[in-house]
Amino acid sequence: YTIGDQKGVAFFNGEGVVGVNSATGSLYWEHTWKTRFGVNAIDPVFYQDSFFISAFDASHRVSVANNTPTIVFKSRHLQNTFVNPILIGDYLYGNSKGRLVCMDMKTGESVWDSAGLGNGTLIAAGSHLIALTEKGELLIIDANPTKYTELSRTKVLESACWAHPTLVNGRLYCHTLEGELVCLDLSGGK
Repeated sequence: YTIGDQKGVAFFNGEGVVGVNSATGSLYWEHTWKTRFGVNAIDPVFYQDSFFISAFDASHRVSVANNTPTIVFKSRHLQNTFVNPILIGDYLYGNSKGRLVCMDMKTGESVWDSAGLGNGTLIAAGSHLIALTEKGELLIIDANPTKYTELSRTKVLESACWAHPTLVNGRLYCHTLEGELVCLDLSGGK
Protein backbone atom coordinates (compact mmCIF):
# COMPACT_ATOMS: atom_id res chain seq x y z
CA TYR A 1 0.00 0.00 0.00
CA THR A 2 0.91 3.66 -0.31
CA ILE A 3 -0.62 6.27 1.96
CA GLY A 4 0.94 9.69 1.47
CA ASP A 5 4.70 9.13 1.47
CA GLN A 6 4.42 5.86 3.39
CA LYS A 7 4.87 2.65 1.45
CA GLY A 8 4.25 -0.52 3.35
CA VAL A 9 2.70 -3.95 3.51
CA ALA A 10 -0.58 -4.53 5.36
CA PHE A 11 -1.85 -7.87 6.56
CA PHE A 12 -4.00 -9.49 9.22
CA ASN A 13 -2.50 -11.04 12.28
CA GLY A 14 -4.47 -12.70 15.06
CA GLU A 15 -5.54 -9.37 16.57
CA GLY A 16 -6.27 -7.17 13.53
CA VAL A 17 -4.64 -5.35 10.64
CA VAL A 18 -1.05 -4.12 10.76
CA GLY A 19 0.94 -1.89 8.42
CA VAL A 20 4.66 -2.58 8.35
CA ASN A 21 7.74 -1.23 6.64
CA SER A 22 8.44 -3.74 3.88
CA ALA A 23 12.21 -3.16 4.03
CA THR A 24 12.71 -3.46 7.79
CA GLY A 25 9.59 -5.22 9.08
CA SER A 26 9.06 -2.48 11.67
CA LEU A 27 5.51 -1.63 12.63
CA TYR A 28 3.94 1.57 11.25
CA TRP A 29 0.43 1.14 12.68
CA GLU A 30 -2.14 -1.41 13.82
CA HIS A 31 -5.94 -1.55 13.90
CA THR A 32 -7.65 -4.00 16.24
CA TRP A 33 -10.20 -6.16 14.41
CA LYS A 34 -11.65 -9.13 16.24
CA THR A 35 -14.29 -11.16 14.47
CA ARG A 36 -16.97 -13.42 15.86
CA PHE A 37 -15.26 -16.59 14.62
CA GLY A 38 -11.68 -15.38 15.05
CA VAL A 39 -11.11 -15.49 11.29
CA ASN A 40 -9.87 -12.64 9.10
CA ALA A 41 -10.01 -14.21 5.67
CA ILE A 42 -10.10 -11.28 3.24
CA ASP A 43 -7.28 -8.91 2.39
CA PRO A 44 -7.53 -5.22 3.34
CA VAL A 45 -8.56 -3.14 0.30
CA PHE A 46 -6.80 0.23 0.13
CA TYR A 47 -8.65 3.33 -1.02
CA GLN A 48 -7.10 6.81 -0.93
CA ASP A 49 -5.77 7.28 2.64
CA SER A 50 -7.74 4.36 4.05
CA PHE A 51 -8.44 0.65 3.89
CA PHE A 52 -11.58 -1.48 3.94
CA ILE A 53 -11.90 -4.66 6.00
CA SER A 54 -14.84 -6.98 6.31
CA ALA A 55 -16.05 -10.15 7.96
CA PHE A 56 -19.26 -12.13 8.34
CA ASP A 57 -21.11 -9.55 10.40
CA ALA A 58 -19.44 -6.17 9.84
CA SER A 59 -17.14 -4.03 7.75
CA HIS A 60 -15.08 -0.91 8.41
CA ARG A 61 -13.37 1.71 6.34
CA VAL A 62 -10.40 2.95 8.33
CA SER A 63 -8.26 6.00 7.52
CA VAL A 64 -4.61 6.18 8.49
CA ALA A 65 -3.05 9.57 9.28
CA ASN A 66 0.24 9.96 11.16
CA ASN A 67 0.26 6.19 11.75
CA THR A 68 -3.05 6.43 13.60
CA PRO A 69 -5.99 4.38 12.27
CA THR A 70 -9.42 6.04 12.62
CA ILE A 71 -12.73 4.47 11.62
CA VAL A 72 -14.37 6.40 8.76
CA PHE A 73 -17.50 4.26 8.75
CA LYS A 74 -18.91 0.97 9.93
CA SER A 75 -21.25 -0.80 7.56
CA ARG A 76 -23.26 -3.98 7.32
CA HIS A 77 -23.94 -3.54 3.59
CA LEU A 78 -20.90 -5.54 2.47
CA GLN A 79 -20.11 -8.49 4.75
CA ASN A 80 -17.47 -10.69 3.14
CA THR A 81 -16.56 -14.09 4.47
CA PHE A 82 -13.71 -15.39 2.30
CA VAL A 83 -14.15 -13.68 -1.09
CA ASN A 84 -12.08 -10.51 -1.45
CA PRO A 85 -14.11 -7.53 -2.64
CA ILE A 86 -13.00 -5.73 -5.81
CA LEU A 87 -12.38 -1.98 -5.89
CA ILE A 88 -13.14 -0.23 -9.17
CA GLY A 89 -13.04 3.55 -8.94
CA ASP A 90 -14.98 4.64 -5.85
CA TYR A 91 -16.99 1.40 -5.59
CA LEU A 92 -16.47 -2.00 -4.03
CA TYR A 93 -18.08 -5.09 -5.52
CA GLY A 94 -18.29 -8.15 -3.33
CA ASN A 95 -20.12 -11.20 -2.08
CA SER A 96 -22.09 -10.24 1.00
CA LYS A 97 -23.65 -13.36 2.52
CA GLY A 98 -24.53 -14.77 -0.90
CA ARG A 99 -25.56 -11.49 -2.54
CA LEU A 100 -23.47 -9.56 -5.08
CA VAL A 101 -23.27 -6.03 -3.67
CA CYS A 102 -21.99 -2.74 -5.05
CA MET A 103 -21.01 -0.41 -2.19
CA ASP A 104 -19.99 3.25 -2.33
CA MET A 105 -16.55 3.52 -0.69
CA LYS A 106 -17.12 7.16 0.23
CA THR A 107 -20.25 6.49 2.29
CA GLY A 108 -20.43 2.76 3.01
CA GLU A 109 -23.92 2.65 1.52
CA SER A 110 -25.15 -0.10 -0.79
CA VAL A 111 -25.83 1.11 -4.33
CA TRP A 112 -27.33 -2.17 -5.60
CA ASP A 113 -27.35 -5.86 -4.83
CA SER A 114 -28.40 -9.08 -6.51
CA ALA A 115 -29.15 -12.48 -4.99
CA GLY A 116 -27.90 -15.88 -6.06
CA LEU A 117 -24.12 -16.14 -5.50
CA GLY A 118 -24.20 -18.43 -2.50
CA ASN A 119 -20.56 -18.89 -1.49
CA GLY A 120 -19.58 -17.94 -5.04
CA THR A 121 -16.54 -15.93 -6.05
CA LEU A 122 -15.75 -12.84 -8.07
CA ILE A 123 -12.94 -11.39 -10.18
CA ALA A 124 -12.64 -8.33 -12.42
CA ALA A 125 -11.65 -8.24 -16.08
CA GLY A 126 -11.56 -4.80 -17.68
CA SER A 127 -14.96 -3.19 -17.20
CA HIS A 128 -16.62 -6.49 -16.27
CA LEU A 129 -17.06 -8.66 -13.22
CA ILE A 130 -16.83 -12.42 -13.61
CA ALA A 131 -18.74 -14.31 -10.93
CA LEU A 132 -18.81 -18.06 -10.40
CA THR A 133 -21.79 -18.97 -8.23
CA GLU A 134 -21.62 -21.71 -5.64
CA LYS A 135 -23.86 -23.80 -7.94
CA GLY A 136 -21.48 -23.54 -10.92
CA GLU A 137 -23.11 -20.75 -12.91
CA LEU A 138 -20.79 -18.29 -14.63
CA LEU A 139 -22.02 -14.70 -14.76
CA ILE A 140 -20.55 -11.80 -16.70
CA ILE A 141 -21.68 -8.52 -15.15
CA ASP A 142 -21.11 -4.92 -16.17
CA ALA A 143 -19.00 -3.22 -13.49
CA ASN A 144 -21.40 -0.30 -13.39
CA PRO A 145 -22.05 1.38 -10.04
CA THR A 146 -25.38 2.84 -11.13
CA LYS A 147 -27.21 -0.44 -11.79
CA TYR A 148 -26.82 -4.22 -11.86
CA THR A 149 -26.53 -5.40 -15.46
CA GLU A 150 -25.99 -9.09 -16.09
CA LEU A 151 -24.53 -9.58 -19.58
CA SER A 152 -24.54 -13.38 -19.61
CA ARG A 153 -25.20 -16.43 -17.44
CA THR A 154 -24.35 -20.04 -18.19
CA LYS A 155 -23.97 -23.24 -16.20
CA VAL A 156 -20.35 -24.42 -16.46
CA LEU A 157 -19.99 -26.86 -13.55
CA GLU A 158 -22.34 -29.26 -11.77
CA SER A 159 -21.15 -29.28 -8.16
CA ALA A 160 -20.16 -26.81 -5.44
CA CYS A 161 -17.73 -24.04 -6.44
CA TRP A 162 -15.91 -21.89 -3.90
CA ALA A 163 -12.64 -21.19 -5.72
CA HIS A 164 -12.03 -17.98 -7.64
CA PRO A 165 -11.97 -18.39 -11.41
CA THR A 166 -8.62 -17.62 -13.01
CA LEU A 167 -8.36 -15.65 -16.27
CA VAL A 168 -5.17 -16.12 -18.29
CA ASN A 169 -4.67 -15.05 -21.92
CA GLY A 170 -8.40 -15.10 -22.68
CA ARG A 171 -8.98 -18.48 -21.04
CA LEU A 172 -11.06 -18.79 -17.87
CA TYR A 173 -10.34 -21.70 -15.54
CA CYS A 174 -13.05 -22.71 -13.04
CA HIS A 175 -13.13 -25.68 -10.67
CA THR A 176 -15.31 -27.33 -8.07
CA LEU A 177 -14.60 -28.31 -4.48
CA GLU A 178 -14.20 -31.91 -5.73
CA GLY A 179 -11.54 -30.86 -8.26
CA GLU A 180 -13.54 -30.89 -11.52
CA LEU A 181 -11.94 -28.32 -13.84
CA VAL A 182 -13.28 -26.52 -16.89
CA CYS A 183 -11.41 -24.17 -19.21
CA LEU A 184 -13.46 -21.66 -21.22
CA ASP A 185 -12.14 -19.62 -24.14
CA LEU A 186 -13.31 -16.02 -23.61
CA SER A 187 -10.98 -14.50 -26.20
CA GLY A 188 -13.63 -14.39 -28.93
CA GLY A 189 -11.33 -16.13 -31.41
CA LYS A 190 -8.51 -13.60 -31.01
